[in-house]
Amino acid sequence: MPFEHTRVQTSTDAIDAMSKMVYSIPQDVAYRTDAITVMPGLGEHWRVTDAVDAWESTPAPRARYLLISGTNSAETSQDIYTLENLQEDPVFLHRVEGVRVQGHADNAPHQAEWLADQVEELGVTSAAVYVSPYHLLRATLTIAKTFKTRGLGNVPVYPIPVAVPPDTIVPETGKNSWQSVPGENERIRKYSEPPFENVMTLPELQDYVRFLWSHHDIIRTARAARRAPQSRA
Repeated sequence: MPFEHTRVQTSTDAIDAMSKMVYSIPQDVAYRTDAITVMPGLGEHWRVTDAVDAWESTPAPRARYLLISGTNSAETSQDIYTLENLQEDPVFLHRVEGVRVQGHADNAPHQAEWLADQVEELGVTSAAVYVSPYHLLRATLTIAKTFKTRGLGNVPVYPIPVAVPPDTIVPETGKNSWQSVPGENERIRKYSEPPFENVMTLPELQDYVRFLWSHHDIIRTARAARRAPQSRA
């Protein structure tokens, strides 16, 4: 009997599809966006260091803003970021002009609301969001849903997974990325339904990924820059 390529989707199928298609976005778009954002937490300093590397290390930085959303003060492994301690170990931020820091945030929706506030206030036209791979899907679904609800659906937010080995232990939980995925999937199911409804559903994400690919020049510009002939001295 031939393998069925299409069948009725379960909730697991939907989350699997969403994660695959979110990761279809080329990562080099981060260097072409108006803002670089990050959702830190759980003691994972690599989320912030990756975002800061993108903010500072490009040959000609295009981003006008670095937006660092808050962390939960109840976490024992995570400091509350400030502009001052971001300039110290392990982040070593140097380019401070254009950096905004939330401070405390209760959860991902609280982080997303703050990012929406900054986008509205600063007139941000596009953004890249840096998050650990296991959390990136829920972070993207939360930000995109918040922006849509706030009337900011025309501002593309491109998901960028930070570079961290999946066996790395998350300081706050004592689990690695592999072990963290089931909890993330359960939260996506829970928060997509009433009374929460603060993450996108599969149909909403399908529309959103189509929007990211089809209605902006950022991806094409990034690819053209990469393919352009390099001058030789």
